[in-house]
Amino acid sequence: MPGAPVTRLVLAGVMMLCLSAPSPARGQQELTLRFSVTPGQRVQRLFQVHTRIEARSDDGAVRVRETARLGAVREQAVVAPPTEQVLHVTFDSLLVRQRDGAGAWEEIRVDSVDGLWLQIALDERLAVHRRIGPAAAAEGALLQHLVTGFPGLVLPERPIRRSMHWELARELTAAEITGGATPSPATAVLTVHLDILVDSLVARAEDTLAYLTVHGSIPVTRQRTADGVVTTYQGEVAGSLVWSSGWNTFVSAATRTSLRAAVQGPDVSTGFTVETTLRQAVVPSP
Repeated sequence: MPGAPVTRLVLAGVMMLCLSAPSPARGQQELTLRFSVTPGQRVQRLFQVHTRIEARSDDGAVRVRETARLGAVREQAVVAPPTEQVLHVTFDSLLVRQRDGAGAWEEIRVDSVDGLWLQIALDERLAVHRRIGPAAAAEGALLQHLVTGFPGLVLPERPIRRSMHWELARELTAAEITGGATPSPATAVLTVHLDILVDSLVARAEDTLAYLTVHGSIPVTRQRTADGVVTTYQGEVAGSLVWSSGWNTFVSAATRTSLRAAVQGPDVSTGFTVETTLRQAVVPSP
């Protein structure tokens, strides 16, 4: 398994620190957010994901498991407008560590990621039209999260300006919401309500940066199976993102999702809580 150079990971942290402290924008600027690629265009996304799953068994016992994923993915445009936009996304590296409760962290063996890839077709507002490839459900959900910056986020039709906000209601699977970290049933479809606020616009010589804050909720949703088992979901989402007009994509993001589920049935009474924090930064692809 290829390793991610430490310098790249440090660079990701530096970029996030630099991009997370915006300077005041000058005047009442406006910026149209549109995702656009050119054939062969490449970028690399460095990411860090921390997941905490607290599961309650039928007898009331609680088990906590934490997982940390660290790595890099390469994103290449294989089809560009005017036909459509298709990205070929592959893992450069992936390191996984895990621990139960307050135990010691252990590195988890990951089969070679060389064969894991995903092609994502999406429009200029980041709406995903289809997703194909051999990447498993968990990896595919993570890769989509990295590309779009936040689960279900779609760019607004009109130009943005400081203090403007827009709202979205999107249907996503539990796996997409948590970056592939949800226990079964990960395929449950839930409605996520998002409110995106434009904190500021910062004009620079090479581009304009848009600093966005995201807040959202997953209203109480109950789903019943044929055998009478009812699962009740509820959750919250939050994050901050930085869009670059020069890159035409998000260049930095820090997001957090919390999803709770209670499972009740004739012979079952369990539940779980999944909290996922994801940080990423974009760097030029070598």
